[in-house]
Amino acid sequence: MTLTSTAACAQPLSAKAQARLGNQLLEAAKAGDVVAVGRLIDEGASHEARGHDGETALIIAARYGYTYAVAALLQCGAAVDAANDRGSTALMAAASGGRTECARLLLEAGADTAERTKWCGSMCRVWNGELSEWARTTSAWQLAEESNHPETAALLVERLPPSAEKQAALDRVLRLAARKGRAATVAALLRAGAAVDGRWRGVRMNRRLTQHHGVESTNALTDAANAKCARLLLEAGADVWLAECGRRCSLLALDAAATGRFDVGALLLERAPASEDCDKQATVDKMLRLAIRQGHGGGVAVALQAGAAVDSADERGNTPLIDATSNGQTKCAWLLLRAGADATLRNHEGHTALDKWTARRQSAPWSTLEVASHETIALVKHLIHLDFEEGDRVTWTKHTADIPAGTVGNVQGASERHLGKVVVAFPAPGQPEPRMWAIPPDELNISHG
Repeated sequence: MTLTSTAACAQPLSAKAQARLGNQLLEAAKAGDVVAVGRLIDEGASHEARGHDGETALIIAARYGYTYAVAALLQCGAAVDAANDRGSTALMAAASGGRTECARLLLEAGADTAERTKWCGSMCRVWNGELSEWARTTSAWQLAEESNHPETAALLVERLPPSAEKQAALDRVLRLAARKGRAATVAALLRAGAAVDGRWRGVRMNRRLTQHHGVESTNALTDAANAKCARLLLEAGADVWLAECGRRCSLLALDAAATGRFDVGALLLERAPASEDCDKQATVDKMLRLAIRQGHGGGVAVALQAGAAVDSADERGNTPLIDATSNGQTKCAWLLLRAGADATLRNHEGHTALDKWTARRQSAPWSTLEVASHETIALVKHLIHLDFEEGDRVTWTKHTADIPAGTVGNVQGASERHLGKVVVAFPAPGQPEPRMWAIPPDELNISHG
């Protein structure tokens, strides 16, 4: 028995019925309802039905990323390069939305990658039905690149015919993929022939480098979002020195650290040319300070692993640990202590890390401190225990009506209720049991008597 479709056996539909089925097909494509799409086409709906702005069901399905709906419409014979009133095809709709799988299906169906839209958002001005001089044409890969979809842009660029335009496109998309941290896409673009040191000028440059350091052009390595992408670029021969720009590797490493890419900064320093006049130790020490300032625990770990001096002092004598406690960065402080930071060191004002923590506690509102954190309590206890241990005999240096100066007591431990203070048992006049007091460490002296 031979099967025939409903559409083949049905009587010709009226214009009204065709319009109704066409609208339903467009709604089904917008909802991604594959079953409804197939049923409506079997009932006689035309896959060339147009909706708002002249969009077809294929363009709508591609825009929303409905892969199965796109496949069904293509199988039914939908025109792959049909354009809407703005000149956008289904491939362009998929590209602008980052619908990589839909774009792949359209390319396999023969979509034209060289087709260009004649409308580009607010850049378009129409006078008397004609595009003004402000309008510009844009291809599918450019739409994907400008919409920050590196995987889709890479897929489209690889399908372009060999030309100077394709090479420029590969270089641009490589930069985007590196900036987005898409290592797999970076590797694919490098295999496709993207220039690892292709220079780029203009609005997509690293503004920190251009505005503050006078760099006129940069490469993809400059903006690599993670060490994996940076390593791929370096293995492909990226110029870590950027000699053309007159920039040193230390500048690129610090710029990476300033934007939270500490793993990239450490990798750049590791691969810095031996002939470069670059103080790696000073750079990695600055990276450690940047990580502490940002409260970036991962950055602190990376800088320490790269060889940052854990007890280096700045112009004020502050060590990294003093900076961490001054800013309330508990996690960073713990990492420094575990790396061997000396908590007894003092800055030029004579303050230790514990003194800075206590000063922060007294000056900042209670709600702004991590006082409820067990990690914070443990940190303060650790800092206090460096000077005072439970059972130590201490002498109080102040004088009040309750405790005269010179009174000797026994340390009970660090106070959990009053962070940064030591619990001391002082004798209470007229009472058999001593009384507990929370005393700032700088008001106590170890008693050797």
